[in-house]
Amino acid sequence: MYEADPYDGIRDVTSFLLNHLQPMPSDHEAQNLTHRDLNKSFPRLPNELCEMVVRGLYPIENFSLECSRTFGPDFWLGFLVSSQVVPWLWDLDREECARKQRTKDEDGDTIAWDWELLVRQLSQTDVFEPTGGLPDAPLGLRNRRRIWRILSDIK
Repeated sequence: MYEADPYDGIRDVTSFLLNHLQPMPSDHEAQNLTHRDLNKSFPRLPNELCEMVVRGLYPIENFSLECSRTFGPDFWLGFLVSSQVVPWLWDLDREECARKQRTKDEDGDTIAWDWELLVRQLSQTDVFEPTGGLPDAPLGLRNRRRIWRILSDIK
């Protein structure tokens, strides 16, 4: 792993992560009832206030794996591709992620993807360990995360 190239050694990091993206659980609407007003009101706040709230959340490390559903999938997708929340994933393909967000099921309904869970998994320091959420990650991506963690500890 230590010799794996953390940049060029990773073939299509976006596809790898999107293959691990899961649909929202069927009960996500019921879970979200208490947060529905916040989810609708937050985007209406002035951009400066939204940015201040969100800026306090990153970079994230070891977020709980229990999803709060306070914000919807679009929020978490934007959070992920911003490269500020999980800064070691600076090369995610925004367009490919946006296409995934627009995926339809066999009935023609848009699939609600669980971007929140993916962000929370990626925030774990052991995400690529055998007990972590993505143990089959390419060696280059594992090495990139390892190097980023070492550099963060030095700060």
